[in-house]
Parts: sequence; structure tokens; C-alpha cells
Amino acid sequence: MERWQGKHALVTGASAGIGFAIAEGLARAGVNVFACARNVSTLEGLAGSLPPNSGKVFPLKADLSRENEIVDLFKTIQTQCGHVDILVNNVGLSLFGGLDSQSTTEWRLMLDVNIMTAAICTKETLKLLDEDKVPSGHIININSAEWDPTYEGLNFCRGTKEMMAALTKALHTELTKKKRKIRVTSICPGLVASSVIDNLTNCFPDITALSCQDVANGVLYVLSVPEHVVITELTMLAQG
Repeated sequence: MERWQGKHALVTGASAGIGFAIAEGLARAGVNVFACARNVSTLEGLAGSLPPNSGKVFPLKADLSRENEIVDLFKTIQTQCGHVDILVNNVGLSLFGGLDSQSTTEWRLMLDVNIMTAAICTKETLKLLDEDKVPSGHIININSAEWDPTYEGLNFCRGTKEMMAALTKALHTELTKKKRKIRVTSICPGLVASSVIDNLTNCFPDITALSCQDVANGVLYVLSVPEHVVITELTMLAQG
């Protein structure tokens, strides 16, 4: 992680759960973190609780289901430091319901949060890196390990995760063809124990869950491999 010390990262959905653990882990590793969420109260506490030599934490309040707020977020980042070197697309939404019963409003909301938010944040990140002529960076998409389609109520959300996997692979291919040294990684954890998704873990009591810290450690791992190495996908499951 030494080469990332003093650099800047953006973590979305950072107020709790996986996003909070990632933001804290990056800051402890010396990365300056823009931690974005709709509720930033926990992030303000994090900023004051880190040990010496940690990176700074900049809590940013935004509703990332709204494109104008994403654009404003990146304007703030550009004003403060020009660009971010690391983007962690973590924010996500799982709404329960069958494909024969969920509303189109729920479907559009999951598409907006799970797909459009990540796509727009990625586009804005690449634009700022290009404008500042920064040759390298890392985009990390927090996705999901493959779900059993017999788990009722999750299949539309699962579809958005499959789309995210496809977009991650496509972005890696595009950047490689353009000879841009920006790594792209999909991190795919299985079930994660988190206060944010207690309802999900309660649905599967027989499955051993990862911790949020496990996923954060996965992020630090893919960032820390040698610069010529690209981990395009990391699947993480708990062994129970």
C-alpha cells in the first residue's frame, strides 16, 4: 500500500457496513478518503478517531441515486484535490420481491443505485484522471458472489449484479486497448454480516457470513499487489 499513501480515494455508501470498513481501512493505510453517504454523522466521528499517520477523511453528503448530486460531488473533489486515484463503487441496494410482483419503481431504483451510480462515478473519475494527466489509478466495484436463483425475492437485484460484472470486464478491456494503466477489479463477496443488511443475513441462517472487515481487507489486498499485476475479479466466501 506504500505507493498509495498520500493519494486520494472515493468510497461510496461509506456511512456504515462494508463502505465504512473500507473507508477506515484505506485511511489507516495512509490514503486520503472522500467518504460519501446520505448520512455522514458516523463518518465525522471516524475522521477524529484515526491514529497518527493515517490519511484524512472528508465526509461528503450526497444522494447518489441523483445524477446531479454525483456531478456536484466530483466538482467538490476537483476543487479540493483535482482527482481521485482510487474509486470504490460500494453503494448498493437490495429490495425484496418476486419478478412477478415487484414494482417498476423498485426496479428502476435498483438500476439507478446499483448500475447508474457506479457507471457515472467511474466516468467522472476517468475524466478527472485524464484532465490531470494521471497515468494510473484503480477502480474497484463491490459486487456479489453468484447467487442461487432459487433464493426468492432477490433475482432482480441479482440481475443488476450480473450487469455490474459485465461492465467491469468491459471497462478493463476498453482501458487495456487504450493502454491506460488504470486497473479495474470486481470484488465479489458472499453473504456479509452487516447492520446495513441484517434482513438479508437473517434469511440465510445456515450460510456462514463474512465480516465487513474481511471485504475491506480484500480491497487493501487488490490495491497492494505489484503495479504490473491486475486482479480483475476476487471472489470471497466464508469457510464455515
